[in-house]
Amino acid sequence: AGLNCAGLGPLNSDLSGTELRRAGLRGFGEVLGRLDVAARYAIFGHTHRAGPLPRDDPGDWSAGGTQILNTGSWVHEPHFLGDRPDTSPYRAGFAAVVGEAGAPELVNLLDGLSPGAQA
Repeated sequence: AGLNCAGLGPLNSDLSGTELRRAGLRGFGEVLGRLDVAARYAIFGHTHRAGPLPRDDPGDWSAGGTQILNTGSWVHEPHFLGDRPDTSPYRAGFAAVVGEAGAPELVNLLDGLSPGAQA
């Protein structure tokens, strides 16, 4: 509360995975706004959490009319993967496929490989 009062906020004490994802997306939305980006889609890879994924709230992945896509982690980080590393949104290997038309598609180039091949 003190840091918020000092003008260093808004800060939130919620450190859940959901809130950390949303905070990163809010930050990227702020970047888009300050740079006056008026694109239909924006692709970035700054945070370790890829998305949007099928179970994500699509509303979290848009800012000012721009749909956001994050390619996530660039390296294999076992401590981020949790109990289901093969479906973790923090697994490495995500990429954006940009076609001639339509939204970019988030794919994982390592899906289907054995865990040893991914390390």
